[in-house]
Amino acid sequence: MTLWDCPGTAPISGVARQRLDQESFAAVPPERRARHYLNITHAHTQIGNIEKASKMLLEGDRLAPSEMRCGLLAHEVLADLLRRTRGTPPTPIAELVRTDGRKRAGQPHR
Repeated sequence: MTLWDCPGTAPISGVARQRLDQESFAAVPPERRARHYLNITHAHTQIGNIEKASKMLLEGDRLAPSEMRCGLLAHEVLADLLRRTRGTPPTPIAELVRTDGRKRAGQPHR
């Protein structure tokens, strides 16, 4: 099974974005753009492109941190990204994990 066989997976989202010009994409609410980046992160993680997945995750977090840190899908994608990372995750991803963990534990951000 490939990513294209799974309905609603990120590659379809990537194709849809290719049809939007940058101005139209920028007009989409930040939460939806962050969700798009989360879908792209998921796709890149599944095919083993951890560097690109990390970049997309951080871009989504920049746009809408709550979308990237609070949702169940975001937690699953982040966990999968970490499982597939060889060695120590990049510093920004490690920081995102620490921040995410404090939110779930009810601890304040620093």
